[in-house]
Amino acid sequence: MNAIVLMSLIVFIAMTAVGGQRGSLAFIGLFINIGSIFLMVHLIGMGMPPRLAVLLLGLGMLYFNTLVLNGDHTAMKVACLSGLLLIVFAWFVTPMFLDAVYIHGFSSEELHEMDIFSMNGRISYRAISLMVVLVSMMGAVIDAAIAVATAMDEIRLANPLISPKQLMRSGMNVSQDILVTTVNTLLFAFFGQYIGLVIWVFDLHYSWQMIVNAKIITGQVLGMCLAGGFALLTLPVTAFVYRLQHEKAKK
Repeated sequence: MNAIVLMSLIVFIAMTAVGGQRGSLAFIGLFINIGSIFLMVHLIGMGMPPRLAVLLLGLGMLYFNTLVLNGDHTAMKVACLSGLLLIVFAWFVTPMFLDAVYIHGFSSEELHEMDIFSMNGRISYRAISLMVVLVSMMGAVIDAAIAVATAMDEIRLANPLISPKQLMRSGMNVSQDILVTTVNTLLFAFFGQYIGLVIWVFDLHYSWQMIVNAKIITGQVLGMCLAGGFALLTLPVTAFVYRLQHEKAKK
């Protein structure tokens, strides 16, 4: 038994012990999500435009992680709709930021490891940069939408007579509590993934000007900021969509 199988077994046992049947489904969903990403890469290799491939991946992951894994009820419908709005919005807006900073392609730090590979690939590096940012953003958006929608649904069930305005205020209070943890999660994920880059920068004594203008650093910081920004925008959007749903149900 290798390490991956052993760790997968431990995660499966832990998720099943905590979440029961839903925990088991979430574990299976984890591998389905990973398989979806590999399928997206395969489709791009076969000639599908990366921007279209990542949009289809996002919509598929959103539907699967909300309505399939968690059930077709009010909270998940709201989370699915909110995530859909944010993913489509990000799909249109993100290219503007990437074009403004021009971070496409490999940085000088990465080229040292690319000497043995051919650079004649027929895939647009601009599209690849967009794909990386959008994929990193999707998980945070889906997670934030589910968290807010579920919390507001519990509030509504506990107090069926609550007004839409009060429910919206409660949803914003929940969003403020989630805000800090969302930012910290993205920040720690960035430093955990690129701790080697941080050590590289300090060991080579990069000046402030070099850090600001280094493509590899600018690209990763921009990706983290965009993912965090869209995740934070998801919080009030989900609260507002749930309020509209509640108003519609009361009529």
